[in-house]
Amino acid sequence: MSLASSTERGLTTLFVMYWTMTLNNKTKTYLVVGLSLVAMLASSSSLSAVFAQVAAPNTDLNQRLQTAKDDVGKLIPSQDVSTQAVATAVSNQGGIPVVLTYVDGRTSELVVGISDKSPLSKDVYEKRLRAIVGDVPMRIESGHVQLLSCTGVNVACNPMVGGNNVNPQSGGGSTTLSLMTTNAAGTQGFIMAAHGVAAGLPCSGHIGDTIMQEGNTAGTVLTNPSGTRHSDSAFIHLWFQQTFAANQIYRGVNQVYTVTQKVASNPNQYQMPVDMQSINGFKQGNVVSMGDVIAQSSSCGTLNYVGVNISGQGGDSGAPIFSPPNANNQVSFYGIAVALWTGDPQHVTLYSPWESIQADLNVN
Repeated sequence: MSLASSTERGLTTLFVMYWTMTLNNKTKTYLVVGLSLVAMLASSSSLSAVFAQVAAPNTDLNQRLQTAKDDVGKLIPSQDVSTQAVATAVSNQGGIPVVLTYVDGRTSELVVGISDKSPLSKDVYEKRLRAIVGDVPMRIESGHVQLLSCTGVNVACNPMVGGNNVNPQSGGGSTTLSLMTTNAAGTQGFIMAAHGVAAGLPCSGHIGDTIMQEGNTAGTVLTNPSGTRHSDSAFIHLWFQQTFAANQIYRGVNQVYTVTQKVASNPNQYQMPVDMQSINGFKQGNVVSMGDVIAQSSSCGTLNYVGVNISGQGGDSGAPIFSPPNANNQVSFYGIAVALWTGDPQHVTLYSPWESIQADLNVN
């Protein structure tokens, strides 16, 4: 028997010898195994070829998936099939109401999105699609495309941004969403005025209450301290069907200010210019006082407000207070509007500063 023969023959012969000698003479088993390993190591070129074959991507499948995607893409009409009328018309004509299609790189599947307004079942559409794409791995999903835009502060927006309308499901008036952010545990949610969580009732507690945004569920109250507190603010756990977009404030139709930092108050802020965006619009002013105290339980009885010479109005509660934007519409976040002092001769809007909000809610 010769080891100088081809590597493949050498490996085969040695394995046969291994089994034979194991049965007949156990004392020589280890020697033969060692020879087998030597032969295997000597054949590294053959093993590399095997490994290369396993590791190489399935280019044929990828190409078939891309071709199938392109074929299905031709079914997408120029009209918006998310509407009931168009989806029904397409289905009645024996078509397939495709909204989108793509190749999922994680699962190597062709994904076909069917309009959730379609009257027929997924099974019906899958049979029609199979006639087009063949046996490629395919996943059919029912849904619709929703543009991530916001055309106003008092319309349904997804994602929601600072300045949007929010109100308790239990009833009562509307207030303003302050800012999307996360808490220390990484939970996605948003800040709002605590006294807006349950209109007309004490601002503390009400954990689990539902907050709405223009008829849609926005989230549920997660953090709203009882007892001694530092701010009139609450943290709302974002509803799973809402898109999360942190640190954005409404600026105009499909335009936002981006918060790049959150700044605590300090005595040097006197006369500092500030902006405010609420459901009532955009306003500007200057800091006129620091460390203000309010003797009114409905405002959570906190002791550290900042006063600005902005004339607020109902619905402004929770409105983000921030710096004038730079050329890139980036701003610094200072706090949230809470109350209005209607005095003579001056009206002053009071806001909870960032350090007080952070102390109560432990948010980022």
